[in-house]
Amino acid sequence: MALNGLVESTLAEVCSLVTDGTHDTPKRVASGYPLIKAKEITGGRIDFEGCDQISEKEHLEVISRSRPEFGDTLFAHIGASLGEAAFVNTTQEFSIKNVALFKPDPAPKEKDPLPVKVASTPVSAPVTETKTAPAPTPTVNKSPALGLAAGEEVVVSTTKPKADTPAKPAAASTGSGKFILQIGAFASEDRVNGWVSKLKAQKIPNVVTTKKGADGVTLFLLRAGPFPDKDSADTAEKKVKAMGLTPRLVEVGSP
Repeated sequence: MALNGLVESTLAEVCSLVTDGTHDTPKRVASGYPLIKAKEITGGRIDFEGCDQISEKEHLEVISRSRPEFGDTLFAHIGASLGEAAFVNTTQEFSIKNVALFKPDPAPKEKDPLPVKVASTPVSAPVTETKTAPAPTPTVNKSPALGLAAGEEVVVSTTKPKADTPAKPAAASTGSGKFILQIGAFASEDRVNGWVSKLKAQKIPNVVTTKKGADGVTLFLLRAGPFPDKDSADTAEKKVKAMGLTPRLVEVGSP
């Protein structure tokens, strides 16, 4: 059915996956990975300020079930913010709890080959709307220096990953030890290698490690550092942000 140039479709026609976050209550930590709940989805945005933080171990368990990625849509289906939706426009790693996750289908059915716009309706009757204009692709940064198609940070990898152990986020800053920048998790080895080349061009030290989720998909975790002090880490963070990424600065223990 078309109305004012919009076409009504079901989620099954325009999404490759519809799921939700954990129903458990992970233990909070002082510094770790953001845990986004329904109350953090407001006004079409995701509020990372003041949200709970969880450990790397619990974060990896949660994203093995539901992994938010750039280009996805979050939908609050319980609580006071019922019906609120937000577009994921960051490559920052985070987990979700009691929040619906819609992953757009990169190749929608012929009936509706257009992008998804989620309507703010109760979860009992989810409806999507699509525009008839050519499908736009979400962009991280329109600068040609990025050298990649927007939204391509996360595609399924078909290459065999190299085993490694990722750096763990520490608790509160102690004024000692080294600093790292958590840049993002990618499911494409080629894509993460593209970012590595850009970091090297900026003389930013970096490391790529791997983690395999319960769903069998291998994640390539990109970090910058380590840096000997916060000043050098802050300088690198500004360069990374200028590339269109959203790094997270954490301090790790002394060697």
